[in-house]
Amino acid sequence: MEIYVLSRQMAERRVPDKLELMIGILDSKHYNNSPNDVPIVPVPSSFRLAYLTYTFDDVDEPFQNYVLINRDIAAKILEDFSKLKNKAESLAIHCRAGLSRSPAVAAALNDCFSLGADEDLEGYFGHDSQANRAVYRTICRTAKELGICAEDFWR
Repeated sequence: MEIYVLSRQMAERRVPDKLELMIGILDSKHYNNSPNDVPIVPVPSSFRLAYLTYTFDDVDEPFQNYVLINRDIAAKILEDFSKLKNKAESLAIHCRAGLSRSPAVAAALNDCFSLGADEDLEGYFGHDSQANRAVYRTICRTAKELGICAEDFWR
């Protein structure tokens, strides 16, 4: 499966050319008058299977009133993806900038479901990576608890 990690702006303009599932990671509140806490309005396309959204912030530990990814959010992502993955030829995932949460979700889904997009995700967990490892680990641990995958993945 091809996986595309996108910023919010890129996702708004994306027009898939094959059956695609889009996932949006939203912020829990407005930042700097920017509406990153509401879903985008994707370009209409007969190739878009669904646009699923989840809300959690780009934090890796509890901080003020930010929403930290948790087992319930991870389980919902995994459950929803499980229902649609066999219909999709590609997966597009966006967050605000496309640098932290979306590559973490993409890598976790790729690793847990053996999607074969390792080359698409190469570099997101390198030395200078901004990928949110707490998001990645929470999704992978939840997948293991739910019996979706039997291995521990540690990028």
